[in-house]
Amino acid sequence: MWRTIWLRQLSYILLYTLAFLLPISFGYSSLCIIALIPVWLISANYPHFFREIKKKKIIWAFVLYFLLFALSYFNSDNTDQSAFDILAKTPLLILPIIIGAGLKLTEKQLEHALVCFLLGVLFTGVVSIYDAIYGWLSSHSENEFFYHELVSEFQLNAVYMALYSFLAVAMLLLRKWQYYFKSRLTVIFKNILILFFSVYFFLLAARMLILLFVVFLIPYFAYKRFKHNLKSAALISLLAIASTTFIIFLATDNPVKKRFADIFNKDLSIVTLDNYADVEESDFSNLTLRLFMWRVCIDNVRDNNLWIAGAGNGDAQQLQNDKMKEYGIRNIHPELALRSPLYNVNVHNMYLQSLLMVGILGIITLLTITIYPYLYLNKLRLYPFFLAFHISSFFFMMQESMLQTQAGIVYYALFYSIFINQIYIKRI
Repeated sequence: MWRTIWLRQLSYILLYTLAFLLPISFGYSSLCIIALIPVWLISANYPHFFREIKKKKIIWAFVLYFLLFALSYFNSDNTDQSAFDILAKTPLLILPIIIGAGLKLTEKQLEHALVCFLLGVLFTGVVSIYDAIYGWLSSHSENEFFYHELVSEFQLNAVYMALYSFLAVAMLLLRKWQYYFKSRLTVIFKNILILFFSVYFFLLAARMLILLFVVFLIPYFAYKRFKHNLKSAALISLLAIASTTFIIFLATDNPVKKRFADIFNKDLSIVTLDNYADVEESDFSNLTLRLFMWRVCIDNVRDNNLWIAGAGNGDAQQLQNDKMKEYGIRNIHPELALRSPLYNVNVHNMYLQSLLMVGILGIITLLTITIYPYLYLNKLRLYPFFLAFHISSFFFMMQESMLQTQAGIVYYALFYSIFINQIYIKRI
């Protein structure tokens, strides 16, 4: 009996460790998930698990989504690529089952996991900014502090780190903490963290998330505080900081502002060309490249009649490469020294990526997963940071193939699983 109790405690420790390591190392995060499987299998409360899995039907959507990709192995000529993709997506199967239905998370344990995630983002942010300062002292280039350069030490994609930072700010602003940030000193520390994460977030320069920060997160926080305390010092301070930051952003010539320049470029003709033989990769902006990749994807689905079964998760990349060759994109071949940066580029839209790989059932299942939480808006008021998580993830998937990378898969599976775990619990 004592061994079972000890192993159950180890399950929670592995959850906390996974939350901490997620922003730092995908390799160690994967080891946490691998270790969690046997620990939970040995120590699980199976009567509780079967009751929960029966009640929490959204878990079956995750199972179906994973199985569609697993079965597409048999529809793929490139079985090595298919097997790699299936292995990468296993957190979408494992975490909803183990965390969503298999563990009992109390409010205290939930806050432990959230604080561990905050500490992981804090560690990454501090090291990244320190490294940027060190690099700037040598290069005197302001680019050291922005976008991909800022997180190069961790070999991270800046937009995913911005996604983590966005959620970190949402947690601190929107959660009514019961076990952390209660004393006057820790409340001061929380406000310092909000300021630090906000600055770090803006330096990462993820445009869509910045727009969500301005049009959703800050107004939603202001609304919640306005309802309860019009003269809230935290509200006034935050609005003052946000307003000052926004003014600086508009009034100065900075890399963050430059990131938005191509959105206002009305010339989208490059997306509709018939031949790209004379087009350089640098001629694409971030916006037009995404639109072009969506066009290539839709053309592939239509021309190859992939609506029902998709191309298979092993062959989708090659199909995209072949279609780009047809359009005249140069150097689409595997030779590393000569290959185009567009070689093996994903669709940059998870909904279209699912359609291309596994067909219409894949996109329907993914939409079911992403839309499902809004059926519980009345309960989300108890967990408003989860609303921020779901809204940001929904829009993020429109511009990134989020579930094609470990940075997106583990993040989405982990916090969605915690959401599943908590949403059915009655709170006073």
